[in-house]
Amino acid sequence: MAERLEQRDHADWEMLNRALGPATVDHLIDGLALLVTHATTIDRVRTQARSALFSESQTMPGALSSTG
Repeated sequence: MAERLEQRDHADWEMLNRALGPATVDHLIDGLALLVTHATTIDRVRTQARSALFSESQTMPGALSSTG
């Protein structure tokens, strides 16, 4: 599940910023602002799922690893 979340995060970055990486610090700041806004509005459910995974990993450390 964690790998899928990561894949979707990368796809969202590319969609929102039209680039794989920031060219300047200002571009990075703008891109991160877009990503946070997207994650807390349109994609709120995925953000809640990620939060649940992080919380669960506190009691089950192997929960986020692919081998655990």
